[in-house]
Amino acid sequence: MILDWSCSEPCSGAESLPDAPHLFRTDRFVASRIRADDLQDFQSFYADPAVMSTMSADGRVWPATESSDLFDRHLADWEEHGFGTWVFRDPENGAFVARAGLCSLDIGSGPVVELFYGVASGLWGRGVATEIAREVIRIAFRDLRAEFLVGFTLPTNLASRRVLEKCSFYRDGEIEHAGLRLLLFRLEGDSRLDAGAD
Repeated sequence: MILDWSCSEPCSGAESLPDAPHLFRTDRFVASRIRADDLQDFQSFYADPAVMSTMSADGRVWPATESSDLFDRHLADWEEHGFGTWVFRDPENGAFVARAGLCSLDIGSGPVVELFYGVASGLWGRGVATEIAREVIRIAFRDLRAEFLVGFTLPTNLASRRVLEKCSFYRDGEIEHAGLRLLLFRLEGDSRLDAGAD
């Protein structure tokens, strides 16, 4: 999903997981653990009205101070849990493509690991989200040995919902958080091969 509120509330279920890789590649992109010099791209991402229209009920863009606070939490996730956010870039020119990752949180029924992703708006419609989501899913099951993953999306975000469905997530109800009604999706570990299929 795309809603980063979840990462602000780490839960106890993540400490037992092994560390995730800091660097990896997909077919088209290179990914690296989020680091301090990614801040400017991160701020620009959250200041894009098109991006934010998919990430919040009101579509409000975030000022630099707000996105910087979230950025700091993403940095801390790696130190606390051994996994978190990766930044995806074009290997030819280093341009920012997307950010995606795994986040530990508690949705009321116990600790879960969430898949989240967000793509620069200029690259929408090119299969980027599905490509990066599938690789993050592989890491979750292969390297972190997660039993299952969850994903969330606003009911209006049909593109994000399609990505989750392409990755073999199934609808598992709805939840409410911070005043938002979100669709809940789930992927079991034994579905990981399906998630990697074209």
